[in-house]
Amino acid sequence: MRIIFSVFQKDKSDLVNHCNHFEAMQDLERQGIDYSILEGVYKGTKELSFETKSVLTGLALARKYDQESVLTIDSENRAVLDYGFRNKINLGQWVETTKDIAEKQDSYSYHPVTNKYFITK
Repeated sequence: MRIIFSVFQKDKSDLVNHCNHFEAMQDLERQGIDYSILEGVYKGTKELSFETKSVLTGLALARKYDQESVLTIDSENRAVLDYGFRNKINLGQWVETTKDIAEKQDSYSYHPVTNKYFITK
C-alpha cells in the first residue's frame, strides 16, 4: 500500500504552497521516511505531491496541511480517493500512460525520476 498526497492548497499563494511542501519534505526526512516527489494535476490544478509507503505518516501530514483528499494505491494498483478521511471513492486501476493521454485528464501524476505518467482508469 502506498499513499499520494499534496500539501498544496488552491487558496494559498505559490510561496506558501512551496514553503509548506518544503516543510513536509523536512518532516518526512526527519522521520526517515522514503518518498518520491511527483508532479501532477488534481481537479485541473497543478501541484507537487509526495508518494510514500508510509500511509500513516502521509495521512498525518495531509491532515496537518488541511488537505481535501489523499490517494491510496494497494498492491494490486487499485486506487482509492479518500475525501475528508471519511468518504472513500474507488477510482479503478492506477495505470501508466502517455503524456498526451495524461494531460487530457482532470487528474494525473508524473514521476520525473522515471519519466512516467499515471492516471486512474
